[in-house]
Amino acid sequence: MKVSVVMPVYNSRNVVGKAIESILQQTYADFEFIIIDDGSTDGTFNILEEYKNKDERIILVAQARKGLVYSLNRGLKLAKGEYILRQDGDDVSLPERMEKQLEAIKNNNLDIVGSYAYLVNEKGFTIEKIIRPVEHKSIVEKLERQNCILHPTLMFKKEAILSIGGYNGQYEFAQDYELYLRAVRAGLRIGCVPEPLVRIAHVSSSISVKRRRKQLLYAISAQAMHFAKQEQFEFSYPVHILFHISKIFIPMWFRKLRVCLRNRYQGKK
Repeated sequence: MKVSVVMPVYNSRNVVGKAIESILQQTYADFEFIIIDDGSTDGTFNILEEYKNKDERIILVAQARKGLVYSLNRGLKLAKGEYILRQDGDDVSLPERMEKQLEAIKNNNLDIVGSYAYLVNEKGFTIEKIIRPVEHKSIVEKLERQNCILHPTLMFKKEAILSIGGYNGQYEFAQDYELYLRAVRAGLRIGCVPEPLVRIAHVSSSISVKRRRKQLLYAISAQAMHFAKQEQFEFSYPVHILFHISKIFIPMWFRKLRVCLRNRYQGKK
């Protein structure tokens, strides 16, 4: 098989079915589906077992609560495919996602590829189309300022990521940003499919809302480490770091209010 889908799951019983179905219904069918239950306590594992019994492509792994980074690295070690596709337990991949990202990697000689995405509220309505840089050069330039690759949309060559050590276990948050910056330093090629291929859930319980400040601190750490490893210092480096620092002071109540207002939106499903 060419593709291994890696999906860590934790307490997602109300949404994980849609995530699984979105992978099983992909137009590209040559894949294995590694689902890692990270110590769920809400009955999620029972749902996962039901799906495993229905589709032989599913490989179900149960473990005590270890966290996202541990689960991702475990999935990488178990994967038999040449390419890894990231899937979150509360997001939905559109039917042609796997096929189009695989095509993009091959045709453009890429090591990592993301895509645009739809941001979806708790009622399932699309509230935003998220657009990201497409070409390698523009992605690298933007990464020095901030994370511009949507982690839930990621596909990458397994050996390329393993060659730089996989995900960094010291990063509880912003582990994807740290990985991308390390990939840039290693000379890996990055791209983006310029169309939405994933519906990303935007809810009040998400890490990007609840742990935003901690996430930013880890992002600053990754950014500072990246700049420290450059051969020449540039005056733009501290400016980029200050940009991240300024976001820390945005009040939590403002973030929660924004999510609340977005969840009232009823546009297109």
